[in-house]
Amino acid sequence: MTVVRTVGIVGSGTIGASWAAFYALHGMSVRVYDADKPTAQAAPEIALGHLHRLVELGLAPPECIAAATIAPVDSLTALCESVDFIQESARETLEVKVPLFAELDRLTPPTCLLASSSSGLMMTDIQAAMPHPERASS
Repeated sequence: MTVVRTVGIVGSGTIGASWAAFYALHGMSVRVYDADKPTAQAAPEIALGHLHRLVELGLAPPECIAAATIAPVDSLTALCESVDFIQESARETLEVKVPLFAELDRLTPPTCLLASSSSGLMMTDIQAAMPHPERASS
């Protein structure tokens, strides 16, 4: 069984930054990657803003902000080398997700689980080009 200590977020827009806050809140180190570098660079600050709001609402302890480790990485390869779990939040099209999951499958160690934020696409379709589709879930 893999213990998840470091999570990679692929796609760091609104949904990806929200996932980053979620995983950081639960004590995991988070790395974010986005093909759009400014989006990846902005994601940690946005995620911390989410954590601040959770603290304001009394839904998270204040110390979660100082404990949060959220950092952008420059490449998908770098992201895949340093994580135990990947949460994908890329654009909601098969044209994006199918090759992305095939690449994630190729770049990550066999113990790394791959999850999708997809709400409208079938995981079996997203997994179509993966050599090891059993590693992926939505």
